[in-house]
Amino acid sequence: MTWATKMQTEVALSTTEAELIVMSEGLRMAIPLVNLIKEMAEQEIRDLIHAPRYAVKSLSTMQAR
Repeated sequence: MTWATKMQTEVALSTTEAELIVMSEGLRMAIPLVNLIKEMAEQEIRDLIHAPRYAVKSLSTMQAR
C-alpha cells in the first residue's frame, strides 16, 4: 500500500456518497493486490505438485550410482 496526498477530484453531497467514494478508491488498490496474492499462491501450488516428481527422479539417479 502507498500513501500520497492529492487534490480532491470529487465532492460528495452526503456522508454515504463520501463513504462509497472512499470504498471505491480502496478497492481499486486492493483488487490488484488480491489478484497478485492469488497468482503467487497458484504458482506455489504448481511448484509443490511438480516438486515430488523432480525429487523422485533425483533420488533414483543418486541410488543408481
